[in-house]
Amino acid sequence: HGTIMRVTFPAFNPHNLDKRVCMRLDDNEWSTMEKASDGRGVIKGITRRANGRPKGFGFYITAESDEQVVKVERGSGHLACFTYGKNAEVVTVRAATSFIDDAQALTNF
Repeated sequence: HGTIMRVTFPAFNPHNLDKRVCMRLDDNEWSTMEKASDGRGVIKGITRRANGRPKGFGFYITAESDEQVVKVERGSGHLACFTYGKNAEVVTVRAATSFIDDAQALTNF
């Protein structure tokens, strides 16, 4: 499974804050949150939350930002966030998932 999100931030920024795109995993197992050498953000995670799921169940997610990020960080709660500059207008984030493994999630890009 995969998705592409195009996010348009409002130009009005009266508090001059950085703009962010965040994702949430229920059990907070973000394994990778990094800024790649080309400046783009990469986030990887896995959830193994039980809630009636079979033993050994894993839901893998990989997300990448097409634009350069200021930083990639853990937000409050179970969030992982791409942080862009104060003047960011439009960004594209790609996310792919797999029930098999991390490599399969990458293949789904």
